Amino acid sequence: NQQGKLQSSQDLTLKAQGIDNQSGLIATQAKLDMQQQWLNNSKGQILSGNILTFVGQDLINQSGLLQSGADLNFKLSGLFDNSQSGQLYSGGNTEIQAGSVKNSEQGKINAQGVLNIDAVQGINNSQGVMASTQQLSLKSQGLQNDGGQIGTEQGDVLIQTGGLSLNNGSGAIQSGKTLTLDVNGLNNSGVISALDRLTLNSQGDVTNDHGKLLSNKQLQVSSQNLSNQSGVIQTGEQADLNLTVRETLNNQSGQIYGGANVQINASSVNNSQQGQISAQDALNIISAGLIDNEAGSMVANQNISLSGQGLNNRQGQIGSIQGGLSVDAGNQAVDNQSGLLQSKTDLTVKALSLDSTAGQMTSQAKIDLQSQQEVNNTQGVISADQGIEVNSQGLNNNLGQISSAQGNIVLNAGQGVLSNQTGKVIAGQALQLNASQVDNSQKGQLNSQTTLAIQTEKDINNDSGVIAANQQVNLNSQGLNNNQGQIVSLHDVLTINSGSGSLDNQSGILQAKGNIKLNADQVNSQSGLISSEDGIDLQSRQQVNNTAGQIVANNAVQIKSSGLNNNQGQIASIKDQLLLNAGTGKLTNQSGSLQSGKDIKVQAGQLKTLSGLINAQGSIEVTAGQDIDNSSGQIIANKAIQLSSQSLTNNAGQIGSVEGTVNIDAGTGVLSNQQGKLQSSQDLTLKAQGIDNQSGLIATQAKLDMQQQWLNNSKGQILSGNILTFVGQDLINQSGLLQSGADLNFKLSGLFDNSQSGQLYSGGNTEIQAGSVKNSEQGKINAQGVLNIDAVQGINNSQGVMASTQQLSLKSQGLQNDGGQIGTEQGDVLIQTGGLSLNNGSGAIQSGKTLTLDVNGLNNSGVISALDRLTLNSQGDVTNDHGKLLSNKQLQVSSQNLSNQSGVIQTGEQADLNLTVRETLNNQSGQIYGGANVQINASSVNNSQQGQISAQDALNIISAGLIDNEAGSMVANQNISLSGQGLNNRQGQIGSIQGGLSVDAGNQAVDNQSGLLQSKTDLTVKALSLDSTAGQMTSQAKI
Repeated sequence: NQQGKLQSSQDLTLKAQGIDNQSGLIATQAKLDMQQQWLNNSKGQILSGNILTFVGQDLINQSGLLQSGADLNFKLSGLFDNSQSGQLYSGGNTEIQAGSVKNSEQGKINAQGVLNIDAVQGINNSQGVMASTQQLSLKSQGLQNDGGQIGTEQGDVLIQTGGLSLNNGSGAIQSGKTLTLDVNGLNNSGVISALDRLTLNSQGDVTNDHGKLLSNKQLQVSSQNLSNQSGVIQTGEQADLNLTVRETLNNQSGQIYGGANVQINASSVNNSQQGQISAQDALNIISAGLIDNEAGSMVANQNISLSGQGLNNRQGQIGSIQGGLSVDAGNQAVDNQSGLLQSKTDLTVKALSLDSTAGQMTSQAKIDLQSQQEVNNTQGVISADQGIEVNSQGLNNNLGQISSAQGNIVLNAGQGVLSNQTGKVIAGQALQLNASQVDNSQKGQLNSQTTLAIQTEKDINNDSGVIAANQQVNLNSQGLNNNQGQIVSLHDVLTINSGSGSLDNQSGILQAKGNIKLNADQVNSQSGLISSEDGIDLQSRQQVNNTAGQIVANNAVQIKSSGLNNNQGQIASIKDQLLLNAGTGKLTNQSGSLQSGKDIKVQAGQLKTLSGLINAQGSIEVTAGQDIDNSSGQIIANKAIQLSSQSLTNNAGQIGSVEGTVNIDAGTGVLSNQQGKLQSSQDLTLKAQGIDNQSGLIATQAKLDMQQQWLNNSKGQILSGNILTFVGQDLINQSGLLQSGADLNFKLSGLFDNSQSGQLYSGGNTEIQAGSVKNSEQGKINAQGVLNIDAVQGINNSQGVMASTQQLSLKSQGLQNDGGQIGTEQGDVLIQTGGLSLNNGSGAIQSGKTLTLDVNGLNNSGVISALDRLTLNSQGDVTNDHGKLLSNKQLQVSSQNLSNQSGVIQTGEQADLNLTVRETLNNQSGQIYGGANVQINASSVNNSQQGQISAQDALNIISAGLIDNEAGSMVANQNISLSGQGLNNRQGQIGSIQGGLSVDAGNQAVDNQSGLLQSKTDLTVKALSLDSTAGQMTSQAKI
């Protein structure tokens, strides 16, 4: 019909193989129905006053016109080409189904009703127009809309591009209501907008560079990657924005605005290069990777939450106007160099590391920073009105400022260094620092309006610095350098613990209104001042050097160290006691003074007070691990004096008490009083290795008691009608006699030797503490009361006797009792051998009541018996071969292995027997008898070779391994229960006279060849297999 005309005032129906209407006219005022394989309407016109229907393969409408007054329906298996200014107008609904649709180059498709286009392949609308008054739906495999327009006036828009993408370069997609895009990729440099909700679901990437995604209401995007470089993604007022990006969101120089909440989920987020993300309400970003906000902006009126693997905020701004800010950088860093993190309420940061060099972190509430590595605040500002907490592995605040006007500050630098050189940390309330090291040197300032606490694993450097608080100051470190520095508590106590490091206070000041407590490895306060209006407690593991220095307090002064140098110095308590403990070190007081308004107590390795003065208004007590040298010196007290050392030299010196007793213990050394004076108006007691009083004076108006350390009493006698007390190192009493009418107490650090027929008799209780005890070779120790012997090492009682009327207790590292006797008449016996064993070969250990053995192994071929309960706990093996373990009542054994070959383990009538063996119980040819129940727990049990286990009541054996009863006997009056991993009862006998027999062999076999399993009541056997060849299993009940 080229240039021809086909017209009708009524219905027009055309059927053909093909219709060529190029430049032609086909028109009807009614219905037009066309059926053909192809139609070419290029520059032609097809007009229908009513419905227009086309069924066929291809329809070419280039520069043509297709128009219907009502609905329009195309069903094409091939191409619908409406390009090159082609026009399609429909007065009703439009339904187009085609293999592909081409509406490019000024093509127009317009429907007054609904427009639905369904293409098997792609739709090309480049420079074209697709519009409808009501809903619009496009379904295809890809959509090209470069420079095109797609939209509705009043209806929803649905675009589905199947497995291919939507290209909207410089195009416009607009919806009068909702807009839904289901695509496999979007490239948009145009405008995509909806007056209602906009939903974009993409299986592939979304590129919105220089484009716009606009929604008057909620906007939701889901994609693989999302690029919004110089683009805009925006919702209207009170409308949420939700971006779900499976990989990267790139918003460089882009703008993302949410009229309400903004939720972003992505693998990584790039908001750098002036990128902007803002929310009228809350902003929440969750990233599996880095959040990059370098020179970018993230702002919200309400809370901001950022969660990712790292945050780059260099020169960036992240702030909440009315809410809080939460940053979680996972296992990666936060970089805030020259950046700003700001919030009205709490600000929290969690990261691998935090670098805020020249940056700012501010909050009108609290700040909480948590970093796995260092926080760097060099020249930066961290400020919060209500409090700051930092947890990191290192904190650098050099030239920086950390401050809280009204709250606490807690800085935890973990294993790293907290450096505050020339910096300031100022707390309106408490200040707490925790770090590996703290460096507050170069006029650094740490100030608190209330308390101040510092905890470090290494040292604190306050060289020329200031650490000050109105209330308590507490410093814990491994070293403190306060040279020319100041550490002050204006109104409370000062506590310094320098741990294993030194406290260096040369020309420094440590001052407090309250108590001062110092603890360090060593203290150097040469020409320094330590001053308290209350008391001073100084603890140092090494030396305290107070040369020409002052340690002065109104109340008590206590110093504990390993050495104290007070030469030409002064240590004084004006109103209270003075306590000096120099440990094993030397206390030198040459030309110095130690003074107290009350008592003085001194402890040191050595005391050298040549020409010095020790003076107390109360008592003086000195304990020296080595020697005391008071040559030409004075030790004078109004009340008692007690001096303890390993030697004492008082040549030409004076030691005296005006009103009290004098007690001098020179330990293992000599008491030398040549030309000296020892005087007391009360009792005088001297103890030494030896006493040398050449040309000296020892005088008392009361009792004189002398005990010397190198006392050897072999074949001698030491008798006391009352108490006998000896404190020293070694006491040798071979063939000697030590006797007291009342209690006897020995405290020895070395050997107590009572062997070779030595005798010790006590009319009361006897307490012996020694390094080791030797009572062998007919030695005798006898107490009418209680006998307690506690040896650090071993006790040897071979062929000896240890006896008491009442209780007897032996504690040592091992006990030898070969042929010896240990026992009580009426009391309990307790023996503890520590990490070593008890050897009772042919010996006897007997108790008139209970007997308890706590040992690390027992070798017994003798007799161990108790009239009451017997308890044996061994960490090692117990060997009772040919020995006897006898108890009139309950008997309980716990050991590693237990060997009872040819031995006897027995309880009295109606008494239980309990054996707990962590490994093997070997009872070959042995006898185990229980007067009541017998309970055996072991790793394995060997009762072969005529071994006997019997119980008057029930017998219960639990073994983790084999129970071997070959040619053995297991008998009980009541029930027998055997549980293990296998049972060997070859030629053995297992029988219950009155009860049942239960055998559980676990996952192993029961071998009863020529054996006997017998019970009166039920007999049960569970096993992997059962071999009872020539054996017997009998029961008067069930089997």
